[in-house]
Amino acid sequence: MDIDDVKQRDELLSAFSQNPSVLKDALSINNDVKRRQVDEASEKAKIKAERDRDINKMRKNWSCALLWSIVGIIIFDAIFSILLGLNIVHFGDERLVFAFIIENLIKIAGLAYIVVTFLFDPKSIAN
Repeated sequence: MDIDDVKQRDELLSAFSQNPSVLKDALSINNDVKRRQVDEASEKAKIKAERDRDINKMRKNWSCALLWSIVGIIIFDAIFSILLGLNIVHFGDERLVFAFIIENLIKIAGLAYIVVTFLFDPKSIAN
């Protein structure tokens, strides 16, 4: 504590001892400040909760869209394979069929990667 702090403390003590209403006013101001701090913290918590709800809603929407995309790709590949097996669809080169199916499997793996790394990342959920 330096001399200025001691002087300031002595001035406050003498003001409080001479006029008790000063202490009452100081306590009232302190309570107002604390109330404002609590209100600000409450508002921040509400904003964070709303943001978390929005993020979860967005994740739910995207996860459903990606799931249906994967289901669509699988159904299309199944129908395509059946049509090839029944000789309804013909390709001049069989390697194109394998490339087509492998491409769709890679798409499914990519969509699964997106789901795992972004939509259900524990670090982004906790924040």
